[in-house]
Amino acid sequence: MNQTVIFVHIPKTAGNTLRAVLTRNCGPARFYYREGGDLGRLEAFKRDYATAISRFGVVGGHVYFGFHEVMTNPFRYLTMVREPVSRVVSQYRFIRSGQSGAWLKGRLDEVSLREFVERGLDETTDNCQVRRLAGLYGRYEEQPYGAARKSLLDDAWKNICHHRILVGVQSEFDRSLLLYRRELGWKRLPVYRNKNVTRPVKGIARKPESLATEEIEAIRAKNLLDLELYGRIDEKFGEVRQSISDRDVRRFQFLNRMINSLAFWKK
Repeated sequence: MNQTVIFVHIPKTAGNTLRAVLTRNCGPARFYYREGGDLGRLEAFKRDYATAISRFGVVGGHVYFGFHEVMTNPFRYLTMVREPVSRVVSQYRFIRSGQSGAWLKGRLDEVSLREFVERGLDETTDNCQVRRLAGLYGRYEEQPYGAARKSLLDDAWKNICHHRILVGVQSEFDRSLLLYRRELGWKRLPVYRNKNVTRPVKGIARKPESLATEEIEAIRAKNLLDLELYGRIDEKFGEVRQSISDRDVRRFQFLNRMINSLAFWKK
């Protein structure tokens, strides 16, 4: 059987853009986002997999580590991580911009970033990356907002290492795509157009360096596990990412711009 890529889409890590790249390069895809919560997504995948065991080239969505336990064919996990403070700021801006649909719409108009985090108005602002890579028991129903145990970090790291999770870093998106291509044997260049980009929101800083100190500290306090995980990933996979040369990255960026300028690609 062919290898199936399991995509763990962590919110606000360029996941929608990456999803399009995976669909073009991995074959038939099935993503799970709105199927009755975290357990509902897993149950939906179980049903689909039972009836189409060899059809999927890539599966995933806003899911937790663990889909492989259902599978009998070869698999490879893939994810993209992001510096935790930057990711939380992006999530806040995304909701405030109105792009998140009915979810929390209008409820944050008078809520500051610090309140947003400290009051736990969006559960994904609490160690979201560690939780998803640790597995289903990292869900907020299992370990409530603000109560994530240190063991989650250990389990997330064990999963990354033991299952050779292919990890990219959002701040080096193009280099990460070339790493995916090399490791998964894609024949095509992983060309892309940015999708689901957060719109500017008046009065809300886009970059963490523009935040007040108390805002940064509030985010860090809720994401200590994510911060440590991100540091480990940066250290362990730094040399792997750097094996993709700057010259190759510049060449890919040039070709991606050229392809994006073509009329058929814009449709």
